[in-house]
Amino acid sequence: MNQFSYKPVYIEEGKKVLEVNLLPGKYCTFNCIFCPVSRSLPHEKTDVVHDFGDVTSALADLQKRLEVIKPDLVFINCLGEAFVHPDLQKVIDTIHACHVPVRLLSNGYLYGDARCAALAQQCEEVIGELKMANDAAFQKAQRPLAGYSVDQHVANMAAFRRSYTGIFRLEITLVKGYSDDAASLDFFARAVRALQPQVLQVVTPEAPFDRVLGVDAATLAEADRRLQAELAQ
Repeated sequence: MNQFSYKPVYIEEGKKVLEVNLLPGKYCTFNCIFCPVSRSLPHEKTDVVHDFGDVTSALADLQKRLEVIKPDLVFINCLGEAFVHPDLQKVIDTIHACHVPVRLLSNGYLYGDARCAALAQQCEEVIGELKMANDAAFQKAQRPLAGYSVDQHVANMAAFRRSYTGIFRLEITLVKGYSDDAASLDFFARAVRALQPQVLQVVTPEAPFDRVLGVDAATLAEADRRLQAELAQ
């Protein structure tokens, strides 16, 4: 892999953010029916580290961008799970060598793996995600690797959260017909209490999936109010 890919630099909460993708295609533990990653990309459902080739040139390019752009934050937001990249440690080290903090996106399932947790512990911010609240919906809509369960998903993030000292961000997605009912909200409320994220975002699927799977603004706002209240208890 000769180069990583980047989004245009943007400002978030007054900070200049450089967003980088390390993967050449979609490599993820799930294959969600509402995944925003292009369906035209090759997809491999996996939690195994892959060989993507030599990254010397990609790391040099990353370092140059850091020196020129001088971002306040680097967001590692991959086409799937960054943990399957064998050189994630080198990427984190390159960013930190330029004295820039790191935000890492994961669906959160692999935070229960010791190797992945050790990598995530080095990042100043990490993101975990919850989209389903029972196993039937989890298997049907997120289509995880065999043996994965939604309860273990929460347990993995909770185990990581107990020792993580950075900023833990939790994104909860309400999916119409799958995770927008009262029982799902109860499950999400328990998860919020267990995980105690510093930042909680309650969202619904992005376009074009929002037309069928998105909840209405009032439902989303009420769910957000209830789940944010769990952080104050």
